[in-house]
Amino acid sequence: MFMNKEKAINKIDRILRQVLRMNLKSCCKSLSECVQDDIDIYLNPERLNEYDYVELGENKFYLGELVEGKREGYGVSFDQNHLYAGQWSNNKKEGFGLYYMSDGTCYYGGFVEGLFYGKNSLFVTRDGVEICADFIEDIIVYVRHSSDSFTYTHEGKRYDSRDINKTREGCLILLLFAALAFYLIRLIVLLL
Repeated sequence: MFMNKEKAINKIDRILRQVLRMNLKSCCKSLSECVQDDIDIYLNPERLNEYDYVELGENKFYLGELVEGKREGYGVSFDQNHLYAGQWSNNKKEGFGLYYMSDGTCYYGGFVEGLFYGKNSLFVTRDGVEICADFIEDIIVYVRHSSDSFTYTHEGKRYDSRDINKTREGCLILLLFAALAFYLIRLIVLLL
């Protein structure tokens, strides 16, 4: 079933209302406050009506800014399983945005080349576990806060929240030892 612009705007509105009902706390403020800021600025009905509308297939669309036919600036894309509302560059998610999956999983944070990327990003699992974390290329590299322990899978590899920070701390300890060894060797060479 193909949508027209009005139906697309209604779909966006329904999904964003679901996110607003989550009312979860991030590192600085609630997810609903963050999303409400975006709604006020970019996703209000008047603004949505100004955006270009492109059907991308059955039950898929993009509503947002276009430059020479490419998604550029702010926009919303939707397919049957995902909604992304945020910044775009050269047809890729780039900058800050909200990514909502039909299973209830939600990410609010930075994107680089279409991948989760950034500090203090908010990720909410389908079970309602809220995670404030740092991401690099879709992978959680540091958990700043979590309402509960969690596991997640990325490209077939399973991650456990209890091990994520241990791995990073282990790498930092090795890095400190390597730096200490470097400076000790340098000191010895200077003394000889």
